[in-house]
This record gives sequence, structure tokens and C-alpha cells, in this order.
Amino acid sequence: MTPWVARLLFLNVVMYVLTLAVPGLGDALMFVPALVLSRPWTLVTYMFLHGGIGHLLFNMLALWMFGTELERTWGTRFFVRYYFVTGIG
Repeated sequence: MTPWVARLLFLNVVMYVLTLAVPGLGDALMFVPALVLSRPWTLVTYMFLHGGIGHLLFNMLALWMFGTELERTWGTRFFVRYYFVTGIG
């Protein structure tokens, strides 16, 4: 596993656990288009929210399967940029 894939996997799992443990955190980090000007951080934070354990597991499986090879092929800098640009897009 490559360094940034590991970091992103860890961050996603930590955010999932935090949203389960802290009431209202998921709502505060969720992207709502009508509120984007007052909550701009949600353009990024929503990428780390998951609707359940199955959603988290399948997303992390895909990140591990595809992200590892993409980071090796493209390099860390381009891979991380790609991850965030496609997530925001």
C-alpha cells in the first residue's frame, strides 16, 4: 500500500467512527448546495462521510485497489490532487 492511500484509508475510517461517536458531526460536515457559501469546508469534508459500514468498506476497497496503483503510476502529488479534484467535482 502506498503512503497516501494508507493516510486516506485511515482518515476515512477515523471520520466514520467520529461521526458515529459525535452527534451532529455528520450534519455539520455534510455538503448542502444551498449552504455552500456559509459552509465552504463541506466541499471537502463530505468526501470523508459514509452512509454506513458497507458504504465505507466498499469505498475503501476501491481506494485500496485502484488508488495504490494510481499513486505508484502517477506519483503522490498528482494522485492526491486527483483525489481531491474529483471528490470536489
